[in-house]
Amino acid sequence: MFRKKSYFLFILFIYLSLLIPLFSSTGDDSRQNEPRLTFLIVGGTDGVAKRFGDLNQLRALLNDEKRSACEKIFLALAEKPLSQEEIVKSVDLSTEMVRDVLTMLESLNMISEIDEKWTATLPVITDQEMAVLRKALSPLAERIAETISVFVPQINRVYEEYRLTTDPVWDRMAHLFIDNFLLDASFLRKLDNAEKERGINQHYSEKQKILPAFFLETGENFTNFGCNSYSFSEEGNNRRIFVFVLHGTLFDRIQIRVNKYGRNPDFSSALFKITPKAERTDLTLAEKEILEDLEWIKKERVLVPVLKGNIRKHLTPLFMQAAESAAEVVFENFIVILEAYEKSPYSNYLDGSGDYIQYVYHFLMYASIEELIEKGFLPTVPKPVPGYFGAFILY
Repeated sequence: MFRKKSYFLFILFIYLSLLIPLFSSTGDDSRQNEPRLTFLIVGGTDGVAKRFGDLNQLRALLNDEKRSACEKIFLALAEKPLSQEEIVKSVDLSTEMVRDVLTMLESLNMISEIDEKWTATLPVITDQEMAVLRKALSPLAERIAETISVFVPQINRVYEEYRLTTDPVWDRMAHLFIDNFLLDASFLRKLDNAEKERGINQHYSEKQKILPAFFLETGENFTNFGCNSYSFSEEGNNRRIFVFVLHGTLFDRIQIRVNKYGRNPDFSSALFKITPKAERTDLTLAEKEILEDLEWIKKERVLVPVLKGNIRKHLTPLFMQAAESAAEVVFENFIVILEAYEKSPYSNYLDGSGDYIQYVYHFLMYASIEELIEKGFLPTVPKPVPGYFGAFILY
């Protein structure tokens, strides 16, 4: 059984970001056809229909021509509302194409028309705005990293105390523990809980409370971090495997290769053959080809870290303590985030700052990880990034 980004995997993983590659090109890897926008939601997929309707319909409608047209229209609307005539002039598209795309996006609640002008209902964060945001929020990210760095040696010691001889060494697991379990899960969860307690959620519109979402322009200042998780069960057995893939700027992953194989039974069966406790049956040709394509094996050697998952019970208290301390730093300086929003173009037309705030949280995670690497608390990320780096299997 395969579940993408499920809310009920573990309590620790409730609040994760999910990359949905709506605007991915197929069959052509040239720069010309690469997507200019990445669409992300924060949370599980259950809220997608409540905020946007059926996104499968959008994927089905988005041929290459419409995908490009959608991107042009969203980028045109990134800074201010425009009439249909103004959009036509700014995007070099036919009136018919603009009308068709506007109708489609309105049906998905991604745009709305007010006083004969079209406006985006979620922020389209441009490359230029990401550069502005980095300048405004980097000092806050440094404080978060400084707070977390106190806990990293403790987490390392506890891991070394309880890990099995077959578990990977700390350096191979550090990014999963700190980037995902501490920041992308525990930290976001603490922020979510504290928002309600401190009244921060008053800044969210009703739809933003259901499911925060945003578009990011994939330019030279593209900045984001997240983790996708996947769950696999073995039929007729009580065994389960979880796969985690870190993505975003640091890991040079916008499109996630695992998504190609998520529902492929050969991928699932291969995972159960490469755990240390597995009966070492040979991989089939199909299974081997998938793992080689992912760069998870090479000449029969498993490259992706494989860990027995129950060690998390020993680490979770430290994750939560560190996350609470980091969240406190954020709320002590929350005015910085609100001021950044007020100075952004989005404050002029969005009905709440919740989507923007959620992107800020993801920026702060990314920038904090960057700081922790620079200070030597996390391993450096090799360039180019191998397929196995930032991918993890827990059994």
